[in-house]
Amino acid sequence: MSQSNGLIKNKYITTYTNVDYINGYPAYQKCENTITFPSNYEATIGVYELNYEACCDLLLLTYGNNQTIQLEADFDDDDGTYIPDLKHLNSKANGSILSFTSDGNIQEAGYKVILTTYGN
Repeated sequence: MSQSNGLIKNKYITTYTNVDYINGYPAYQKCENTITFPSNYEATIGVYELNYEACCDLLLLTYGNNQTIQLEADFDDDDGTYIPDLKHLNSKANGSILSFTSDGNIQEAGYKVILTTYGN
């Protein structure tokens, strides 16, 4: 899983991805990243590309006392893009864990998650 950062119009953008259009992600891949942002900020997180086995591979956000939500997106057939199911994160979510786990069946291109933080 790779991570990149940027600043656009007073918003910090962090991208997490394991996309490999040629080889796909490996079987039994386990990736974890810690989500961090300043204490006086809030954030949104969403899946902007979802090319993995939705039934069996998991993209999760774990926060607080092991509360877990699955991150998802819908595919818009009309324009060929993903529509993220954005999750709002407050400062209590700082330190959350973004994890991806694949099984050994089908490997596809991967995913792209974007975290956008903004001043509170």
